[in-house]
Amino acid sequence: MNNEEKILEMLTQMWDEQKQMRAELGQMQTEMSQIQTELGQMQTEMGQMQTTLTRVALTQENIVLKSLDALAEGQDLTHQRLKDLAGKDELADLREEVRLLRTVVTQHSRDIEALKAAQ
Repeated sequence: MNNEEKILEMLTQMWDEQKQMRAELGQMQTEMSQIQTELGQMQTEMGQMQTTLTRVALTQENIVLKSLDALAEGQDLTHQRLKDLAGKDELADLREEVRLLRTVVTQHSRDIEALKAAQ
């Protein structure tokens, strides 16, 4: 094999390697395009998620927290009223009145029965 044949063989080998490299580069470019497309889709989805997250945060701040505050305030008022009732012994007074009324109603019922029986 002479020098010219060796050079031609080397050139042919280089040419084949260059073709292979170009094919691989084409595949890489295709894959990069796919990656860029997927990245764009992910960015769009992230934007939508951020919008949703902002809406949830605003709803929580403007509606949920205000409602919870109103409930807590109402519960505090109810608790205070019950505390005031217990503190003034009004609840005990009411219980005593109910006992007295039951006793009176029972006695009146007996009297009415006795009157009916006497007639």
